[in-house]
Amino acid sequence: MNFGTQIKMIRKENQLTQEQFGNQLNISRQTVSTWENNRYLPDIEMLVEIAKTFNLSLDDLILGNSVVKDKLVNDTKFVKRIRLSILSMIFILIAIVSALLFTSLPSHVSQDGVLQEPWFLVILAFFSLLTGLIIGMVNLVLIFINYYKYARRRK
Repeated sequence: MNFGTQIKMIRKENQLTQEQFGNQLNISRQTVSTWENNRYLPDIEMLVEIAKTFNLSLDDLILGNSVVKDKLVNDTKFVKRIRLSILSMIFILIAIVSALLFTSLPSHVSQDGVLQEPWFLVILAFFSLLTGLIIGMVNLVLIFINYYKYARRRK
């Protein structure tokens, strides 16, 4: 049974219109309609809310439908990819700021005749850039692996 049919069955068993069903979940009638017509699927928080509101087992609601299960798995992977992307951007931003600081801070010669420059900023910039690029590349590889797995499943 697909998810839309499940939602419609839950709604009919409780003798509710789409409007009443939506009001109980604080969503619009149109959202209920898109679920029933399998155009969109609810997120995990909404699935929990549906299960609580209508005294259903979350296992039956999720595991009874492979489409919902796949969506939840993909949503989790998507969040992980976003976190990796943000982490990569943070490291690259640290590298840029470190490089800008290095170029803007003055260098001077000490009384011993030694040139004093903030070289730690160069090292910080290098390793931050390297780390950011590695994380970014790993993220891209994971995206492509998931894309090809999904493309193979659809054939």
